[in-house]
Amino acid sequence: MNVPNTLTVLRILTTPVALYFYVTQNYGFCAIAVLFAALTDFFDGVLARKLGQCTTLGALLDPVADKFFEMSFTLVMGYLGDLPWYYVFLLNLRNFSQLLSIPILMWWKKIPFKVEPKLPAKWGSALGMVVIGFVLIYKLTELTATLYPINVLVSVSAGFEVYMLVTYLPRFFQIYNGKHDTFD
Repeated sequence: MNVPNTLTVLRILTTPVALYFYVTQNYGFCAIAVLFAALTDFFDGVLARKLGQCTTLGALLDPVADKFFEMSFTLVMGYLGDLPWYYVFLLNLRNFSQLLSIPILMWWKKIPFKVEPKLPAKWGSALGMVVIGFVLIYKLTELTATLYPINVLVSVSAGFEVYMLVTYLPRFFQIYNGKHDTFD
């Protein structure tokens, strides 16, 4: 374990704490926990590159932590009626599909692969986090659902989710069949 990987593990451990605060409507504490998680997400990558501590574990653990955070929050927010179910479904379908590639490719098929996300995938993942942040801001400020310009943001993010899912699946099968080695 190095500093960047420790930050990633802290992000994973912060997720249930932040969710607890969200569910119990302690939105201020939830915002602090979410901000801490966002900072660990930012600094784990920066420090890994700056300190020369990029590891295979870190390259795998960081997106898993991101997916765990996004999936957990959107499922809870969807259940509580704070996000539309079509969006929750798309985001979780994409994230779950991508998470399945780890045990299928690495452990079952023993196929090594790399993850080098391109800009659209980075934007799509970032939009999911922004959506979560906006819902939290609405909860903190007690704005009503009728003031939800977030619906536009959710629709744009859903479009990115569809794009990422449509581009992910063919690449998965290319890697599975030995015709490629990188998710991008």
